[in-house]
Amino acid sequence: MARTNRSPTIMTLAVVLLVSIPLFFLAISRTGQMDETCKEQSPENERPFSPVLPPSFVRLNLDSYMNAAGAFVLSSPMPEMQLIASHASAVSDVPTTCHAIQGQMYCAYAGKDSVSKAFFDNFNWERQHWKWVVSTLKLFLGGRQDARATYLDLGAFVSDWLVPICREDARIDVVAVEAYPSTALLSLHNLISVSSAYPRAPGADIAFYPEAVVIDTSRHECYTTLFENNLGGSALGFEDIPLCPEHLRPGRTSLAYILQETARTPLVLKMDIQDAEVAAVLSAVTELQKFTPCYVIMEVYMTEFGIALLKMLEVIGEYDSLWQLPGYRSKATEVKLLASGANVVHQWLMQHTNEGIASSFNDVYYDLIMGYSAGSEKQKQCVERAVWFQADARG
Repeated sequence: MARTNRSPTIMTLAVVLLVSIPLFFLAISRTGQMDETCKEQSPENERPFSPVLPPSFVRLNLDSYMNAAGAFVLSSPMPEMQLIASHASAVSDVPTTCHAIQGQMYCAYAGKDSVSKAFFDNFNWERQHWKWVVSTLKLFLGGRQDARATYLDLGAFVSDWLVPICREDARIDVVAVEAYPSTALLSLHNLISVSSAYPRAPGADIAFYPEAVVIDTSRHECYTTLFENNLGGSALGFEDIPLCPEHLRPGRTSLAYILQETARTPLVLKMDIQDAEVAAVLSAVTELQKFTPCYVIMEVYMTEFGIALLKMLEVIGEYDSLWQLPGYRSKATEVKLLASGANVVHQWLMQHTNEGIASSFNDVYYDLIMGYSAGSEKQKQCVERAVWFQADARG
């Protein structure tokens, strides 16, 4: 299907610059704090790991399965699957475990990690969220078996959304990104496992990037916060010198690179990368205008970064609707429309405070969807770009 390109407008770039410049200086001011945390986790203070596998392990050992974009395209079971699962424990001080779910073996963390526990409970982690992704993709794929659409998952964790999504519809083309080294191995294992039992339809691949989505791919990152009961909540800090141990240093990529190499308009983009969403968007302003997702689903922490993220996406995508997902952070039992029309972010903020700022949010998380209103011309245009048919030549 031929794709139409949209050049960035002067207004869009101006808004993005106005939002990003103060955020850049704020991030710089926080770097020192992150560096100190990272130094506390230096190799001298860590117990030795044997063997210690670098984040590049996946690339080094499975390079024959990589495509030109540097991602793994999974079309059949790989013999390294069990090896991947066993090495996940070796690159983390958190033990891993594997269980059969509906006849397939999947692996995640043992112990207190809440996501892993719910994942093993019949894919129950954020079930309403991944169900929304499936229903949205199916809605626009329709009844044609040769229809295809892409779901881009930034922050796949152990593929706790991706496994059930892949089980639901073979026509969904998946691009997944997970940076935490041991988690990336578990995620890859689970994607291989689900693809062996539920193979993708022709043209609908699973591409996997074991890297962190950052702005500056030349700098070193390390995980500076680790939560025993929520390993997915671990956040990246920055280091000019790699002071952190190998098992806390991921590879690096950018959202711009991923969009350029996959050359696909995601029908749904999910971002859950622990306050790195702003960095991901800033790395790909031009690419997001060329491959604008029809819907962006995200976990937003309502600080200056969270509000900036929403405003940037609204301007870049020219979105006209904002929804809240149901779940444990919301009393709603179904997707709730928060605002529609022009300036949806401002509308939503104004509902909470007369000043139009987030003072009444009390630094809480919101599970949000930003996109186009049903039946609008922009929705129709986006779906036309995002959905392709296997019988057609892809542009």
